[in-house]
Amino acid sequence: MVVAKWAQLVILGMIKNFSWLFFVWIVLQAFFLQAQQIVSRPKSAREQQKALHFFLERAQQNLNQNTDSALWYSNAVIYWSGDDAKTEELGRALSIKGEIFQKKSDFQASIKHYLNAIQIGEQNNYLQLLGSTYNGLGITFYMMQDYPQAERYIRKALDIKMKQKDYVYYAIIASNLAALLVHQEKNNEALTLLKNAERVVLQEDLQQYLPNIYNSIGAIFYQMKTAQDSALLYYQKSIQFAEKFDIQQNMVTGYHNLGHLLLEKKQYDAAIRELKIAEQLSQAMQSSPMMLRTVQTLAECYEAAGKIDLALQYRKKEQELGKEIFDSERQKSIEELQIQYETAEKDRINQEQKGKLLETELRAKKASIQFYVLFFSVLLVAIIAAAIFYFYYQRKLNLAKINQEKIRIFENVVHDIRTPLTLIHGPLQALKSKYSHEKEGHTYFGMIERNSEKLIRMVDELLDVSKIDKGKYQVAWSDGNLKEYLEVLLSDFQQEAQEKDIRLSSSLVLPAGNFRFPKDVVEKIVFNLLSNALKYTPPKSEVKMCAKMENEHLIIQIEDQGTGIAPREQAKIFERFYRLKEHQHYPGTGIGLAVVKEFVALVGGAIRVESAINQGSRFEVSLPVQTSQDEQAISFESSENEKLQLLLCDDDTDLLTFVHSILASDYDVQAVNNGQEALAFIENNAPDAILSDVMMPELDGIGLLENLKTNPLWRSIPVVLFSAKAALESRLIGLEAGADYYIPKPFSPDELKLILRNITNKIEKNRSDFEHQKAEKKPFTERLRSENDYVNKATEFVIQNMDNAAYSVNELAADMCISRSQLHRKLTLYTGNSATQFIRMIRLEKAKDLLESNFGNVEEVAFACGFGSRSYFSSSFGEYFGEAPTDVLRKV
Repeated sequence: MVVAKWAQLVILGMIKNFSWLFFVWIVLQAFFLQAQQIVSRPKSAREQQKALHFFLERAQQNLNQNTDSALWYSNAVIYWSGDDAKTEELGRALSIKGEIFQKKSDFQASIKHYLNAIQIGEQNNYLQLLGSTYNGLGITFYMMQDYPQAERYIRKALDIKMKQKDYVYYAIIASNLAALLVHQEKNNEALTLLKNAERVVLQEDLQQYLPNIYNSIGAIFYQMKTAQDSALLYYQKSIQFAEKFDIQQNMVTGYHNLGHLLLEKKQYDAAIRELKIAEQLSQAMQSSPMMLRTVQTLAECYEAAGKIDLALQYRKKEQELGKEIFDSERQKSIEELQIQYETAEKDRINQEQKGKLLETELRAKKASIQFYVLFFSVLLVAIIAAAIFYFYYQRKLNLAKINQEKIRIFENVVHDIRTPLTLIHGPLQALKSKYSHEKEGHTYFGMIERNSEKLIRMVDELLDVSKIDKGKYQVAWSDGNLKEYLEVLLSDFQQEAQEKDIRLSSSLVLPAGNFRFPKDVVEKIVFNLLSNALKYTPPKSEVKMCAKMENEHLIIQIEDQGTGIAPREQAKIFERFYRLKEHQHYPGTGIGLAVVKEFVALVGGAIRVESAINQGSRFEVSLPVQTSQDEQAISFESSENEKLQLLLCDDDTDLLTFVHSILASDYDVQAVNNGQEALAFIENNAPDAILSDVMMPELDGIGLLENLKTNPLWRSIPVVLFSAKAALESRLIGLEAGADYYIPKPFSPDELKLILRNITNKIEKNRSDFEHQKAEKKPFTERLRSENDYVNKATEFVIQNMDNAAYSVNELAADMCISRSQLHRKLTLYTGNSATQFIRMIRLEKAKDLLESNFGNVEEVAFACGFGSRSYFSSSFGEYFGEAPTDVLRKV
């Protein structure tokens, strides 16, 4: 009591100095009264029984949500029961503690408390207690992989529930026993048990017990090598019900079993995906046995997939977990504990337990004082910590608001600068074309144009810095020829180098073919580094750019013969607005190299500098590149060729052969003899462009066009007509029917190639516009509106099935009347997204609109947009938008 009063006085002093802590006194009074009621043991049997019931109920409620709280309430039951008590409430509290330590993977403590509970139950014939405790003890031995002991105790639990005619609990325990029988390959007996258990659980509407039952049924079918599909079905059903009732233990088991089955089917990528989910869940549960089993299977999966480094990594994890769980000393201690229990049980049958020590009032008061001291000490520390945290949290919020306001003002100023720049650059183009014949005027216009473009780039660079600071910069990954792109960038600096009398050379040793690389990042890096090199290099000198490929990384080196950088300054040049003293007379802001470093870090690259005074500098940048994304996507989801697919329609065999010969190297050319055959081909394949003659048997080119334009899925396909009818009237008829181009025969191969290139460019532009349009502040349906009717139709089908989590690529392909591989190819071509990414993108864009309109909480939005779980939705949303769904809700 003295300590409690002292604590009150201290807190009152704090309140006088900190008025904002006044509410603490009320909280302390409430805790003080509650603590006094908890610690002081009741004075009547009725009061004691009421308290024990209260604490047991709280312990049971917290068992699956907060094991630490459940442990505290269980200890309260044990304390209130007294040392001499052997009541059913005490036995239940010990059984709950056994399950708590089982969840914590402390099997020694779990077995100890279960055995103590069993001792009380057997002494007093508490059958309800014995049934649940034997089952829990059996599960503990099962998690230790001691299957004989596990079966022994679970069968005891089963016998007790049969005697009580508690068929519901009997069905639940039977599912646990079935899992053991599966390990012993007693499949028929296990399957009979599980089917009976399923029937009882469904009759009683206790679906929360179905995950365990379905997992076990799936395991049985898994062992029957001819019933793998049935195993897959039951594992999926188990996961479905486990996620429905948020039973993490069954979720881990289900995902692990599903991953193991996919491993047997040699579907390694799918197996790793399911096993990774099991690994994350077991880590969240801090369940070492489940983690061990998942890690073992992951190691096997990586070995089978040929990923030896990852396999070795998981084998090491397996070894560490195995050592932790099956430590020989701990195992020995558990065995000794069981022997002690069995010995004590035999002694109990032969003789009564002897006298026990009585509790004294002094001991109760001592325990109360110790509790008060501990309670108020912890509370005081918690209050101080909360106050400090609140202070720094508020400070952080204020600083964030100030920074956001700075960024907003900065962006407004930069945008205001960009407007007059645009008005300078636009009219300049008109004047340049008007006075292009005047040599002097052309020179001046060229100088103004280069510098205005440079200024526009600098303004854009400042905007990019702002986006990077806010974490909203989206890297533009593109597919193309690296060497050609670098040559184009280099050519932009040739004129400036000539004016400064500097020789600009290059050595681009790059492999042929297309690569996927961060186009905008490469452009900004090369622009900044070459600009600096030309700025600080004296006339009659050389600036050289080299590029090569090493280990899937693009290495760019830019070397100059300028003034150089001192070693002590080299670490500072990448700081914003930092400029060397000797460079103060050069124009510039000191932000270029800082931007280069931030862009390099953004894509996971590296940059380094080598320099010495008066010996020039060499900057080397390493950027990750990949093989073309289109090639990767096709290799996984489609066997189709990555080239644009053309359908050539003509009844002249020689013409078909000739056109095929000039286009086959750049396009996937398919040929038919008339419009009727063309329609049959389009029905199954939907080509990217059509080249058709006008005059053909059965169905001519005009008839083919009319059929295409009446079908919403086909009318967006570009059509090029060619015909011997070269008169204006014939051309107008073809164009009026909907043709994109009309070429008279005989036609020039170069003209045909140029037309096809224009069609390709238009497709690429539509794809680019579709991608950029998603970032605009428009309603959901307008953001996803494409110039291509085919894409719009696919979008419409996905929106119609938005809340259907089972709607996938297969269903969309069926709705679009096309094969899965063809659907993937078309969507990749027109949107840059695979079919799977396309569906996911539409769901996420819709989810963002719902969150911003305050439709509901995160879970409601997730299910409304077809996501089966909140966790998967949150991770997908964060990966796509760069912020969590909860962050969007907070802004509403």
